[in-house]
Amino acid sequence: MTYRPPLGQRWKYPFLLCLAVAAIWVAAWLLLHPRGRRPGLEFYLLGGSLVAFGTLIRESWRTWTTRVDIDDAGLRWAKGFESGSMRWEEISELGHSYGRGRRTLLVGPVRARSWMLHPLPLLPPRLYEEIKRRIGGLPPDVERDFLQRAGR
Repeated sequence: MTYRPPLGQRWKYPFLLCLAVAAIWVAAWLLLHPRGRRPGLEFYLLGGSLVAFGTLIRESWRTWTTRVDIDDAGLRWAKGFESGSMRWEEISELGHSYGRGRRTLLVGPVRARSWMLHPLPLLPPRLYEEIKRRIGGLPPDVERDFLQRAGR
C-alpha cells in the first residue's frame, strides 16, 4: 500500500506558484515601464519573487514526490532526492527521536545491525497501525505523544 501526503497539502503549491509568477510579471512590467523615477522597489519585488518562486518549486517537488510504500517485502520511502528501503528482516523495531527540544518527533524503522534510526518522511496514523502490526509500536508514552500530534 502506498501512502502520500494529503491532497490539501499538495495542492497549495500550484496556487502559491501562480502568485509568485504574477509578482515576477508585475515587477518585470514595472521595470520596463518606468514612471520617471529610479527603479528600486521593483528590484526588491523581483528578487523576492524569484527567491519565493525557487523555494516554492523545491518544496512543491519534495511534497509531490513524498511517499511511503509498505508491502510483504518491507518498507520503501522517498522525498525528493532522498529515498530508502528496508526489508522486514533488517528492521529491529520502530524507533523515535525528539528534535529541537521535543518540538519535533521523528519516527521510523531502526536497522537491526547498526541500530540506526531511519526517519520516515510521513507517518499517518493508518501507516503507523500497519507498521505496529508487523514489527511492534512505540513505547506507550511516545505513542500517546505521537497520536496526540497526529490529531487522534
